[in-house]
Amino acid sequence: MNSTVISVMISDITMMEAKTVLRKFPNQFSSMLAVITFIFFVAVDPAISHTSVVVVPLGDSPVEGLANIVTVAKENGDFEDPASAVASISDATEDNPYMVYVAPGTYILESRIELSPYVHLIGSGKHLTILDGSFGEANGGAGAAVISIVDPEVFVRHTSIQGMRIINRGNGSGGVVVGVYCDECNSKIKDVDVDVFGGTTNLGIDVSGPGGVHLEGSSVEALGGAISIAIQIFSTNSSLHDVVAIAEDATSTNVGIQVSQGSIDTHKVSANATGGSYGYGIRLIGLGSDLDDVDVNGSGSDEGYGIHILDIGSFFTSTVRNSKMQGSDDGFNNTTRVTTNISHSVVQDGVGGAGAKTCVAVSNGAGSALSTSCL
Repeated sequence: MNSTVISVMISDITMMEAKTVLRKFPNQFSSMLAVITFIFFVAVDPAISHTSVVVVPLGDSPVEGLANIVTVAKENGDFEDPASAVASISDATEDNPYMVYVAPGTYILESRIELSPYVHLIGSGKHLTILDGSFGEANGGAGAAVISIVDPEVFVRHTSIQGMRIINRGNGSGGVVVGVYCDECNSKIKDVDVDVFGGTTNLGIDVSGPGGVHLEGSSVEALGGAISIAIQIFSTNSSLHDVVAIAEDATSTNVGIQVSQGSIDTHKVSANATGGSYGYGIRLIGLGSDLDDVDVNGSGSDEGYGIHILDIGSFFTSTVRNSKMQGSDDGFNNTTRVTTNISHSVVQDGVGGAGAKTCVAVSNGAGSALSTSCL
């Protein structure tokens, strides 16, 4: 008798969604025994739960008949193509969520994946499930992405992408190349590696509109072209925990993380931008953020800052704590209308810019403390 084991983590499915899926499992299985175990771990914030779903079918039959779980595999799955599997779902709601499970393997995508609300795309691990696409658009957006989370009719809620590697090689015509595009969404991306290259502009993860993304345990890399930005966030609030962002070898500008008129919450974040004329580890434009526990580096032949905070006409305040900053010009730089409080950090390569700054327990990385005015 053959045995097949599928074990997946679903970390952003609510208690209601999990119970709905459990309720929909059939009571009888003709030639297999399915053991479904839901384990809920409530974090410090009780609103956040972590759900483990383990399905163990026994027998010669493939997994079938499991309501609201769609499987993708090289053999014996519901589909062989992840995009087709996701496109087959038309009735997902808060009370009727779906999980699309993608088995190990490299999947060469002919079509983009468009996630709808209440659909969760779960791989077998970022070293096991690889989604490999070649997409691009002159103006970017959903059409340039391997995976897009967008719905023109509604605010996209409760979607997640977990446990996979996403590659976008571009379509050979330059333009904009995107790994994951999220517009007006409330989504979670966890344990995912994203690699993008082949465009004139390369964006690893591109987020805009209200809502935002929680990115956790992931690495995002954008390479080459004229502009490469690993993570771009526009006009929204997002959180980044245990994240590595790398932008390299664009001829003009490389940015690890760029936030325009939005904000980010950070913990254990590394951002590195090198090569080209301009390099910024983290760049904040037009609005302040609370940066905590970041390790950043930015270098460029014309300008390079570890953290660059830029006003666009309005006054605002930002904080940086428990962080390490270095750059080819300044480790930290802020412009005129920006006030920044830096504490318990290391700033190598100097502090610059015309904005006001206050330093508390900050050193230069060579054993010397900076003054309260960051000199």
